[in-house]
Amino acid sequence: MGKAGLKINLLTGDVPEKAVTTHPEIVRAMIHQVKSSGGIPQVGDCGGSEGASNRNRYFAACRSSGIMQVCEEEGTEILHLSAESIDAKNTSGRYLPCTRNILVFDKDTQNYLFLPRQIKSKKSY
Repeated sequence: MGKAGLKINLLTGDVPEKAVTTHPEIVRAMIHQVKSSGGIPQVGDCGGSEGASNRNRYFAACRSSGIMQVCEEEGTEILHLSAESIDAKNTSGRYLPCTRNILVFDKDTQNYLFLPRQIKSKKSY
């Protein structure tokens, strides 16, 4: 499988209970899935409002959201991706906007998994 980029959604540095970012336990589960398939996971995002252009704020948001702790516990590299946008050609020949560093997570990365942010239910159970 080789390296696999796990593109998280780190919209803010809020705690997981606020359901704003990809939940850290989803990140952990996907790290386990990649490893169990023989792959080497890498986690990254361009950081949204918390750090699109500021690496320090990005890594602080990773820490406060719990994602950094999961990556440290799992021995997984976490990357700050560029917010620069380019058009990438998909398999059907269409061009789609894409973050430049998604294409170059690492020169050897060939698989990308996009992890959604949490959806906070509006219903009260």
